[in-house]
Amino acid sequence: METKFMDFNLKEILKNVTPEKKIAIRGKFSNGSKDTNESEDTLVVLERKLEESKFSGDLSLLKKKFFTNPISAEKVFNNDCLEKYHLSLDGESDFTTMTVRNPASRKHIEQFKEPKFFLIEETPELYEEVTLPVIKKKPKKHKKWIYDILEGKAEVDRVIFNDNDEKTGFVLIKDSDWLDDDKENLNLLAIARNDLKSIRELNGTHLPLLKNIKEAGSKAIKEKYGIPAENLRICFHYLPSSYHLHVHFAHFTADNTERVVDRIHLLARVINNIELMPDYYQKATLTIRHCKDKTYKPYQDYLKKKKAT
Repeated sequence: METKFMDFNLKEILKNVTPEKKIAIRGKFSNGSKDTNESEDTLVVLERKLEESKFSGDLSLLKKKFFTNPISAEKVFNNDCLEKYHLSLDGESDFTTMTVRNPASRKHIEQFKEPKFFLIEETPELYEEVTLPVIKKKPKKHKKWIYDILEGKAEVDRVIFNDNDEKTGFVLIKDSDWLDDDKENLNLLAIARNDLKSIRELNGTHLPLLKNIKEAGSKAIKEKYGIPAENLRICFHYLPSSYHLHVHFAHFTADNTERVVDRIHLLARVINNIELMPDYYQKATLTIRHCKDKTYKPYQDYLKKKKAT
């Protein structure tokens, strides 16, 4: 099919990663032809596969190549805020994957900017006084895509396994970043039906849920892709990207392990910790990472105020 992206106004190249043949661009759609919000930023990420397929760092050249003329585009994924296309460009054998996120939050934009990291030892007190109030202020719409999946309203064709039990059930679904079904890049999410925010809320009563995710999820992946549990990295991220309890299943390769090592909490270890101490995650100090001043400052301000008093 032919799709027009000419109404996309490029504002800024956020990141151009030559080795990965990936470029992230901030901009806006000017006339709302893609059901977009004109007042908010849009994030477009272009990715290619062939070694010689690099992206120019010149906005005018990018606009001319990808956003000036109608191009052939196949939509391969969409939910309420994300769309993915395979683009076929004239005279090129390599296809380009275009990811369009609209609206793109400040968090989505900043993940492609060079970060300045802040590590925080989040005590239970810091969680209650700083982290939790921020979570509670988040609008419900930021989890709409999760509820749509759990209710069978979206991405049904990407679901690998579904357990409908309200307490121990979950949906195992392909992550939106995994489109090519390459087993080496396997990336799945197990989204709990139990309405928990993160590992901070886990206790002894949730062991049946955690063990079910580990065992049933691993079994489903073995049956579907032939990958045994010992070749999977099964973990939580903390802080998570979305505050609804979910577990990451990924092929255990050195490449994807290094990228998130400071956020990983292996599911097997979480289960063991809770078996040793049912309220472990209500008592533990967890190291968390922030990569911008705005989200780090509330912790800094709280600690300064506490020290002063």
